[in-house]
Amino acid sequence: MSTNDRTTIGLTPENKGTMESVMDQFDEKADAAKFAMSLAIENGVEPGKTANTQTVWNIGTFDPDGELRNLVIALYPTVDAPYATVEHLINQGFRQLNDHLEENKEIDIEALL
Repeated sequence: MSTNDRTTIGLTPENKGTMESVMDQFDEKADAAKFAMSLAIENGVEPGKTANTQTVWNIGTFDPDGELRNLVIALYPTVDAPYATVEHLINQGFRQLNDHLEENKEIDIEALL
């Protein structure tokens, strides 16, 4: 892990609210976050960093086996801060999910993908 990488995963206040609003669809908050990340990847979100996040998870509990880190490295080989990218993808996915919910009022997987 690069010295400029994240040791925690956080959400913006808006995305934290979006996560809370969909928790009836998921068993764990981490599951909702991983769904949001997959949504962002599916929709072509580019790697980046998200500002103004508040810590929600420690890397060791969110990605104990390093699978998400390895996925990011495989998908985006030039990224030097994989967990910052994970955080960014999660936040972008929740932003997309929020936009979807404003139009559909509930999660419609087919419409999302």
